[in-house]
Amino acid sequence: MGRLAELDLLAQVQVMDDQLPDLVPLLERTTTRLLIDHSGRPDVSAGLRQPAFQALLALAGQDRTYVKLSGLSKFSHQPYPYADGQPYLAALLEAFGAQHCM
Repeated sequence: MGRLAELDLLAQVQVMDDQLPDLVPLLERTTTRLLIDHSGRPDVSAGLRQPAFQALLALAGQDRTYVKLSGLSKFSHQPYPYADGQPYLAALLEAFGAQHCM
């Protein structure tokens, strides 16, 4: 990922459920800008306090980390408007700020 940083490109990361905590050490070692796709695809049945979602929120303090507020249909267990996913989007927007959300 060092070459991506040299070129000022983003590394788009797709994870789901509990995959993110295992990747955090690698992601923290790189200087590449990161874009977490599909809101990190949380397990909505595990709640906002689940370790993977908390790991994503912890990445929010880094200027080089962004998150796509997308993919509700991929992780929601409900039909549109995906009410069970809305608290996750709200938490991401609050943690990352509008400047780091896409």
